[in-house]
Amino acid sequence: MKFILNASSEADLEKVVANNGRFELRVSDFKTLMGREWLNDVVLNAYMYLICLYYSTKSQKKIDHIDSLIFEQVLRPGVGSSIAGELITKHQNIFEKDFIVIPVHRRHHWCLATIDVTEKSATYYDSLRGTQGGSFDTILSLLDTCHVHHYKKPFNKELWTCTDTLDDDTIPRQTNCDDCGVFVCAYAEHILAECKCEFDQGDMPGYRKSYSQASSMAQL
Repeated sequence: MKFILNASSEADLEKVVANNGRFELRVSDFKTLMGREWLNDVVLNAYMYLICLYYSTKSQKKIDHIDSLIFEQVLRPGVGSSIAGELITKHQNIFEKDFIVIPVHRRHHWCLATIDVTEKSATYYDSLRGTQGGSFDTILSLLDTCHVHHYKKPFNKELWTCTDTLDDDTIPRQTNCDDCGVFVCAYAEHILAECKCEFDQGDMPGYRKSYSQASSMAQL
């Protein structure tokens, strides 16, 4: 850890220091977990992968995540969005899962979306009380694309409910401009553990440390 803290040269920053079987984490990635740095996409996706793997085993449920970079492409209108949606549906049948977490990146800010396939619901969490801003439309469109691809018939979105936690005062919120990514990790882990989100801004330094340790050892 001291090496990561002191690393500054380009060569040192590009050194791979952890591999969880799906993601390689470099020194530069771990540095985003330090102090008040903004977590990057590699750290977010690697941690989502790790907790999904852990809680899938623990709960015997089929839990997965959608990569933030791919979902970001799906959010954008145009050909790229369609290609990204098709890429997701070809590699996984969402309807064969029980629960899916999605780290959502929006204009230098991280949020979390979840898809509860069993309960036919989607939920959006923003630690700065922002709105879901089209995420639900994107998720429902993605579900439709997946349903048509795998079952050859349209998806009935009327059976689904979408909940934005914007006005839910039980959801913890950040009080600075730096910890949105840490809040996303905390939201996701508490939800998968089926625990109440009982944490606050004061817990973030400790969470950063535990996420760094878990990621470096590729285990929770």
